Amino acid sequence: MRKLLLTLTLSIWFTLPLTCALLIPAAHAGPINWLKHQYRDHPYRTAFIAGGIAAGIHAGGLYHCRQGGVENCQGMYGAAWQSYAWGNGVNFAIIASTKNCWKEQPRAFCSMFGYGGTAIDAGFGINQWFKGHYREAHPVAP
Repeated sequence: MRKLLLTLTLSIWFTLPLTCALLIPAAHAGPINWLKHQYRDHPYRTAFIAGGIAAGIHAGGLYHCRQGGVENCQGMYGAAWQSYAWGNGVNFAIIASTKNCWKEQPRAFCSMFGYGGTAIDAGFGINQWFKGHYREAHPVAP
């Protein structure tokens, strides 16, 4: 019960701000317009915010998958959290290296590097989460 509560708390903490930003109707001072303004005027900052959200989704998915059996999860019996840290470190390093690219060019080419790793990170976290759910729904007979 404690693990379930912790997993739910982690997943709510990391996904609640994004859910609120998407569900609140647009207004001149609303979060969606703020996000559009940030992306247009400060793409570097927006990439770091998105990277932090994706890292949280990945952490929640990895934590959920590693509850119980770890055979299907990232890193299996090895250092899953170490590979998580290295992957996110590289992602944030790539985001940091795109700052000059965003200054010289419009977002077209630079966004691929700034948001590409973030999208992969979020997708990988969702994948790990569903691997944990699959294991719960289809237990292996001893």
